[in-house]
Amino acid sequence: MVEVPVAGRNGNDGKSSVDCLIGGWSSIPWRKLETAVYRLQKRIFRASCRGDVAVVRSVQRLLMKSEAARCLAVRRVTQDNQGKHTAGIDGVASVSLQ
Repeated sequence: MVEVPVAGRNGNDGKSSVDCLIGGWSSIPWRKLETAVYRLQKRIFRASCRGDVAVVRSVQRLLMKSEAARCLAVRRVTQDNQGKHTAGIDGVASVSLQ
């Protein structure tokens, strides 16, 4: 994943929030990411039950742009789903943990 540095974002001097937590793919705290995504999904559900469309859309935008959701999506495709057997552009079907 290519990260564009943004100075001062979240007070971490241009590093992404996931990069600040990890040293590599195998050391990502997956439970924390799943919890963060679940909380956002729960906020969306509660707002939709209230009929608050503006809050639903804003929290959906947060979820789409969250790095936790992106990492979990990549993990699902490359490790959990059957897409892990599909070769990519380079013709390599397996992803190393680096």
